[in-house]
Amino acid sequence: MDAISHPILKNIKNNFRKPDSSNLDIMQRCSLPSNVDFKEFRGNIAWELVENRKSMNWGTLYSSEIISRLEKSALEEYDTVYLQIGYEEPVFKLDTSVFINYWEAILHVSAQGFPLMTPDKKLYLEFLYTPKIIYSNFLI
Repeated sequence: MDAISHPILKNIKNNFRKPDSSNLDIMQRCSLPSNVDFKEFRGNIAWELVENRKSMNWGTLYSSEIISRLEKSALEEYDTVYLQIGYEEPVFKLDTSVFINYWEAILHVSAQGFPLMTPDKKLYLEFLYTPKIIYSNFLI
């Protein structure tokens, strides 16, 4: 079963669209450095190499607080985002408002976490399920 067929996402399944015919994942699309040290899982992006990185512990906040922060972030300047629900899953295009309101369901389905980027590749983030962190190159 692919990730978007998960029952948790049934209300928003039809919002996921293929952005193009490319098989590139988020990391390749953004030319992001890959994490090669998996002694402690910190996602697939080597965030220590991202110059303007930010991080936030989402586990200490209510879901509504995350939604509010995302709504007030630079993401709101974009109508759509690209996201990859699982690291082996295809990339999908999704309305930014749908992502913001359903971030928790998407994270749950991803099991480990997921990367996201804006269509112009200027903003990107990675939600991690464990250790409940959001890494980004913009303030959330």
